[in-house]
Amino acid sequence: MGECVPNLISVRSGPDTFNLGFELPNQPFFIEPSADMPDALKRRTIKTLEKLHAEGVCHKGLNLDNIMIGADGKIYIYNFHYARYINEKPPLHLLEATEFDFALELRRLKFKLDYENAREKEKKRLADVVNRERRNDIELKKARDNPFYRPRIIKPGRDEALVPPLDLSRFEGWFSDLDREPRKFIMPGQRAEDFERALKDFHNVLRLMEVEDEKSLTAASQQSRTLKRKRSRGSEEGSPSGKRLRRSSQHLQSSENATETNPTEPKAFKNDDRRSPSMNFVVVASIH
Repeated sequence: MGECVPNLISVRSGPDTFNLGFELPNQPFFIEPSADMPDALKRRTIKTLEKLHAEGVCHKGLNLDNIMIGADGKIYIYNFHYARYINEKPPLHLLEATEFDFALELRRLKFKLDYENAREKEKKRLADVVNRERRNDIELKKARDNPFYRPRIIKPGRDEALVPPLDLSRFEGWFSDLDREPRKFIMPGQRAEDFERALKDFHNVLRLMEVEDEKSLTAASQQSRTLKRKRSRGSEEGSPSGKRLRRSSQHLQSSENATETNPTEPKAFKNDDRRSPSMNFVVVASIH
């Protein structure tokens, strides 16, 4: 409570039902997420749902109007009427959530936010399946017309069972709020200058998010390149050509030692101090 789910402030029960009252996000204002908000907020919205899943809770009814972003940049999820748990809880009327439920819910949120071009990826996944089925139908027709023809059938990939193509009849609710204008709420009882100050602070939070994400992405990219170089170097050293390169290196090193008394003689190998320039991109976002 208090991190990805707001703090609980009241519980009201009735016949076969109970209602939970949660506190609102940061007081000056809060907004709903949308597909056109900054990538930094999209990433943190995804991470918020991942934290909820890590606790074993699957929302099962997640839409963009169930998520609130506070003026401090913190993100909260509400309305757990259809929630499920990783293990069934009969006393609480909680059904069990499967691995498929968790994976599909995360995929659904990415689609609604168009996170990392998720909508186009879903279209391509569906188009690939449709094209495959059409091609298989043609191959089967050839086999029916010619008993000696061996049809070349393309089978579904292994991951298609966990990540099935988007079917309008199957995935209800995915398109319900794609074009909906996100709501923005201003808490009453505050002065105009207090709201303007909170809005300015929110812009600063977004700037810090973008700088932080850029640094993380740069560090991850550098780490990936380092691992690739190590793997490449290891494969070269273990290969016959790599052994020849080591012998050549040793020969050049011995030649370097033999000519080291001549100060004008260049060394066979020299470590270049090449430092890539630091590039930090700051994206300023505003609320309209």
